[in-house]
Amino acid sequence: MRINLEELQHQREALDNIIHNFPLLDDVNSQDKNGISAKSIYANPLIQYAGQEGAFLDVKMETGTGKTYVYTRMMYELNAEYGLSKFVVVVPSLAIKEGAKNFLTSDYARQHFSQFFPNKQLRVYQILAGDFAKKKGRYQMSTDLEQFTSAMTNDKNTIHVLLMSDKGFLDKATSALFKDNYDVSLITSARTPAEAIMMTRPVVIIDEPHRLKRDGKSYTNLLNHFKPEMIVRFGATFPEKPKSKTHEIDYYCSAGPVYDLDAVRAFNQALVKGVETVYPTLTI
Repeated sequence: MRINLEELQHQREALDNIIHNFPLLDDVNSQDKNGISAKSIYANPLIQYAGQEGAFLDVKMETGTGKTYVYTRMMYELNAEYGLSKFVVVVPSLAIKEGAKNFLTSDYARQHFSQFFPNKQLRVYQILAGDFAKKKGRYQMSTDLEQFTSAMTNDKNTIHVLLMSDKGFLDKATSALFKDNYDVSLITSARTPAEAIMMTRPVVIIDEPHRLKRDGKSYTNLLNHFKPEMIVRFGATFPEKPKSKTHEIDYYCSAGPVYDLDAVRAFNQALVKGVETVYPTLTI
């Protein structure tokens, strides 16, 4: 079966809002707060206001309206517009991770995006359970993680995407990502896998943010150990603020998401299918 993708109007609107609200890049030849050179060939360009959550973005899209398509195309567009090439996609379950991987690596998606970005390629890396083997008393970086962190960003046509679930990695203090008994990479000089990721100055994409709440372990570890320049959360549902008596939604910006396609709007635009109740006529 051949699958043909097309960009729909609501997806274009979401992308335009993301690009419009994206922070500017810092063209000053300086270092970020972690001491990484703005011109590091292994890291994204330095974004102004990096690490300040007020600059992070939320995108609300009803289930089935193409969140995965939008964040994938966003990576292509941010690469073409700003030269950003190191992205980390964090999902809350192995099932969602497998679905994201299938889309990101599919021939039909590659063919579709090549129409708009003919010279660009998207390379996907994974973090899997059992990747971090022990050798002579010390752990070894997984091959995918090593390749992601050491990939040079001077190749303007390659987008590097690290795909991972938070389960077993970000939700535990004992995670292999945070252990420091690794052979230090000659390229990154990182002491832990998490530090190696941090040194890429990643843009992090969070799928299903209501399952990675900002007061939870996974989000806290992601923020503290990866220190992303930017986080963009995509979801149909967002968590409530902790201890909120009025059930206030915990958006990054008080004005709400940069794009808001809720269930009512999606239904009114015929972007999701309605459910019709049929009562059969019974003959007695």
